[in-house]
Parts: sequence; structure tokens; C-alpha cells
Amino acid sequence: MLQTYRQLMPRATVTFKRVGEADCPARARVEGLPPDELVGGLDQLVRRMIVLAEDITFASPLRRGDKAVMANGDILTVEVCDADKRCVDGTVIAYELTAIG
Repeated sequence: MLQTYRQLMPRATVTFKRVGEADCPARARVEGLPPDELVGGLDQLVRRMIVLAEDITFASPLRRGDKAVMANGDILTVEVCDADKRCVDGTVIAYELTAIG
């Protein structure tokens, strides 16, 4: 399963930033939300990110408020982090994030 995720991730990275910790470059797939999920005040600036857990070097998992700096310089703020959705036998393979920016 982990090997499959590694193959699916692009070579480009997203750099995560958190106050008091070193920057954390990670492989991630970033995409806009489909139109049917853009409800309740959400807009086109919302992105879904799938981030390989093995790349995250923070002392704790990704969380709301972490910053994601994209290759083009855009800065997104993590709003939701789901570690359970892409978990196998209790091991987190990837985080699924919702980020705004």
C-alpha cells in the first residue's frame, strides 16, 4: 500500500511550516474540490491535499493552522487533517487535508 502511494505522489513537494519547528518538505498531491463539495461558504480557494505521512518530520502530526507553501509560492492554511482515512492496520500512510489559501 505504501509503495503505491509513493508511486502516485508527484516529485514536487509542498513545504509545511509550523511555529517553533523546522520546515518540513513533503510529497503531496494537491487538487481543487469538485463543484458538488463546494457548499456552505466554501469557495474555489479550498484545496484537498494528500500528503505522505513518512515525509512529515514534525513532533506531532499535521494539524489545523499549519501552513503549506506550494511550489508556486502560494500559502495555504490547513483547516482539516484526517489521519484515519488513509490508515492501514493502525499505521498512517497518508494524511488527507483540507486547506484554504
